Amino acid sequence: MITGLLGIGVLSQGGITYLGPFQWIYTTAGTYQFEVPVSGWYDALLVGGGGGGRTASSGAGGGGGAGQEDNISVYLLVGVVYSVTVGAAGAMGANGGSSSFGALATALGGYGAPAFTGNHGNGGGSGTLVGGTGTSTSSTMAAGGGGAGTGANGANGRITNSVPDGGDGGAENGGGGGVQGSSSVTMGNGNGFGGTGAGRMGGVGQFATPATGPGGGGGGGATSPYSGGSGYAGRVTIDLTKVGA
Repeated sequence: MITGLLGIGVLSQGGITYLGPFQWIYTTAGTYQFEVPVSGWYDALLVGGGGGGRTASSGAGGGGGAGQEDNISVYLLVGVVYSVTVGAAGAMGANGGSSSFGALATALGGYGAPAFTGNHGNGGGSGTLVGGTGTSTSSTMAAGGGGAGTGANGANGRITNSVPDGGDGGAENGGGGGVQGSSSVTMGNGNGFGGTGAGRMGGVGQFATPATGPGGGGGGGATSPYSGGSGYAGRVTIDLTKVGA
């Protein structure tokens, strides 16, 4: 989806008067063409797609990592066309796609949750941040690690008094880890800022707030056919802040 938001009033500078629009928002994965409507200063916020949570045939999967963010302020000339790419959501266990604004800026996608170690999985990373570590005490008791967010590592999965708790996703937007319990599918959960992995089912990553960015995928489920949630597509927002030099 592409949304052009008309401004209220005008921007005037150095004899140039511009009536709008002043903001362009791209939220659906794909590649678009942005033609600069007026020479001036523009701010751009880019967020990569979230990584997918890991599918679990048996055990507890980790949450996906959040897509990275990038911000730029740049002077653009009227009539120049730039390619805008919105990163795709990572499928279960897959990395999210990168978002870009021409050659000016790129935001990498989050990492999908890695393959299992035993019957538990770790969370996916985001840039240099890492997902939490999963844990298990038996073949029927496991907790996946949370995915990394844009500003914090994912939390480790944990088991306390035979109750598994999937690791929280890192702030912001890391996916939560899944759980496997011995007596109830509702035992424990992995609440991320983005996706959740409650019970056996991995949740889908989502925006913590519309202006922030996508979350990683939720944690994998305990038993097939329950599976890890996908990530959430990235976004690119372009704002005209000043016309002219």
